[in-house]
Amino acid sequence: MIVLMLIACIAWFEPESVPVDRSDVSAHLTGNFRADVPEIQRMGPVHRAPQASVQSVRFEAPKGFVVSGALWTPIDPGPVGVVVAHGHYGQGKSSAEAQEIAHRLAARGVWVMAVDSPGVEEGDTLGRQIHFSDGAHNRGALVAADTSALAVQLSALHSAVSVLRSLGATRIGVTGASGGAVASFYLAWLDERV
Repeated sequence: MIVLMLIACIAWFEPESVPVDRSDVSAHLTGNFRADVPEIQRMGPVHRAPQASVQSVRFEAPKGFVVSGALWTPIDPGPVGVVVAHGHYGQGKSSAEAQEIAHRLAARGVWVMAVDSPGVEEGDTLGRQIHFSDGAHNRGALVAADTSALAVQLSALHSAVSVLRSLGATRIGVTGASGGAVASFYLAWLDERV
């Protein structure tokens, strides 16, 4: 009983929270953001999907850092575009989790860009690994260059938003699983277009 009363008293007299200045975090995470719309390079054939088509694409984000993605173009596109960020489970934009949400949204008239977190599907390319134990050295190089793996990932998502806007999407959302959900949260916090 005494413990419950103590907890109640602590909760009753809890000090007011003071807003935290997030500008340093924001500046660090947005340092790689491009101001322009990256040019997308369409790769390979266009595949049919229910009420849409899908094609592999590549673009630079940040400049000099090529990112792979998959672009779903609805047959009857509406004003909504969604960026799909995958988690850190190895399959990237090709994972069942990313593919399922992309197909469902595109079938409903939504532009969808599923973006590879840099280095995931291309993790076997030297110099591209930034995740898992193989990427430790490159993460260190990113930190030495005053950036981070999360900042590079957010830059890729930010550029995907720019691409969707350039294609005609005026209302933008972002979703993801696991680490992609974390990146989605940060992108929504940092990019007022989302």
